Amino acid sequence: MHSPTLTIVSGFGRCGSSLVMQMLAAGGYPTVGEYPAYEVEAPEVLTEAFLAAHDGMAIKVLDLHVYPLPVGPAYRVIWLDRDYRQQARSMAKFLGATVGACFDRADLGKLKRSYAADRPKVFAALFRMGARVLPLRFELLVGAPNTAALRLAQFLGGGLGV
Repeated sequence: MHSPTLTIVSGFGRCGSSLVMQMLAAGGYPTVGEYPAYEVEAPEVLTEAFLAAHDGMAIKVLDLHVYPLPVGPAYRVIWLDRDYRQQARSMAKFLGATVGACFDRADLGKLKRSYAADRPKVFAALFRMGARVLPLRFELLVGAPNTAALRLAQFLGGGLGV
C-alpha cells in the first residue's frame, strides 16, 4: 500500500502560511482549501482518511504543538518563522479586530515567549517522525519573494513556475 507524501505548511498564527499557500497555488502546486486563507480545521485534516485523500497536496496546519501530525505519511513541512515580537503584535491586532481581545505589554511578552518555547518542541517531534523540514522566514517572503519561491521550488523538487 502506498504511503501518502504530504506537504504541510505550518507555523504559529500570523506567520505567513496563507501567503505560502497562495504562492504554491499560483505556481501550480495542488493545495487544499480555498483562497485566500486555505483554512481547514486541524482535527479534520489530521485523520488518516483525509490525509490519504490528499496525497501529494499541500495542506495548511497551524500550531503543530497543539495538533501533532499522525505517524504514517511521509511529510515535507514548510515551517514559517517570523520575528516573534512582530508576530505577537500581529496576532494581538488580528484578535483585537476579530474578537475584540485586548493585549497589554505583558500579554505580548507571554506570547513571544510561548513561540520561543514551543518551536523546539515542534521541531523535535517532526524530526522524530522523519519529516523533511524547510524553515522559511516571513521576512524573506515579503522582502525577497523570488528567493523564497526558488527555495520552495527546490524543496518540493522543482516546478512552481519559477
